[in-house]
Amino acid sequence: MPFDCLSGATRLSRLVVIAGAAAVLAAPSASAVTASKAIRQVTDRDTIASQSNWPQFRYERGHTGFNTAETILGTGNVARLKRAWAATAPGMVDSSPAVANGIVYVGTDGHRVVAYKATSGKLLWKVVTGGEVLSSPTVAGGVVYVGSADGHLYALKARTGQRLWRFTAGPVYSSPALASGVLYVTGATTSGIPVTYAVTAATGHMLWSSPRHGDLTSSPAVANGMVYAETNFGGGGTLWALSAATGKKVWSLSLGPPEGGSCPIDPSPTVANGVVYISGGQDGAAAVNATTGKELWGGSPVNNLVCSSPAVANGVVYTDSGPAVAALNVSTGKLLWFRRNASGNPSPAVANGVLYLATDTGVV
Repeated sequence: MPFDCLSGATRLSRLVVIAGAAAVLAAPSASAVTASKAIRQVTDRDTIASQSNWPQFRYERGHTGFNTAETILGTGNVARLKRAWAATAPGMVDSSPAVANGIVYVGTDGHRVVAYKATSGKLLWKVVTGGEVLSSPTVAGGVVYVGSADGHLYALKARTGQRLWRFTAGPVYSSPALASGVLYVTGATTSGIPVTYAVTAATGHMLWSSPRHGDLTSSPAVANGMVYAETNFGGGGTLWALSAATGKKVWSLSLGPPEGGSCPIDPSPTVANGVVYISGGQDGAAAVNATTGKELWGGSPVNNLVCSSPAVANGVVYTDSGPAVAALNVSTGKLLWFRRNASGNPSPAVANGVLYLATDTGVV
């Protein structure tokens, strides 16, 4: 899902930044590319996140939601944070912001991609697309990559918003994952069948497409030379492992019907240390061997439907089920602690010993 630390029910028309915290919270029958100019090849060095950057959905391509570089904010000072600025956005904000090189990038349902100065909230530029932008931007090598419901994945110049290329992928609500110069994103055919694509970041040309693998609002994660995509339907879903090089299926795992009902938003898989962590299926939260697809453990820890994308940090899996946030042991799934809240299924973010969540009441 593209909502990161925002709830699907927390619809905002203003972008709010807390002082010091910007880097923490932060297919048709034939695909086509339209390009205005060539851009340089993006390498993994361009996608490395840092203390001051949150460059893509869930921080990095495995979607752990864990900022390992943060050293300024921590348990000793986070309680003293105050709002630094609030900027009016051209539409509701369901996209999670990306932060790179002092600029905040976000999409809106007003069909815009918007860039703000991170220190002041000053509007730097906005680009109009043909549909709502629920996709969370990915920023690397001076380029912003983001999807739109108008049927395209866009590459925009980070400093100006100038369009560099546009790839036809059907409606794109998912957030692109960038790894080794390739973007992995899920779109759809004209009949609504989900399709996961691999697209070169430099040119926007398709490397492969994999129909029926993925979900329109669940974002693929990349690790271990594989792409992990989750399909979520009312009657159940599937976790897919695809070859990052070819798009061919390596393995799949049936998730079964969700425990306690269906998710209002579709969670995305998280990959860390050879394990895929998922939520939204009959086991609530679960861990799966990333190489073989064998389930290692599963079970809803607090008897609630788990719809958020898990965060993984320092041997702990964090999930949010709306009524409660839970911390689980990564190896066993054993409940370490849980706390009741009213957050509305946001996906947690972790940095320097602090767990961040958004709530339905507008409180972080």
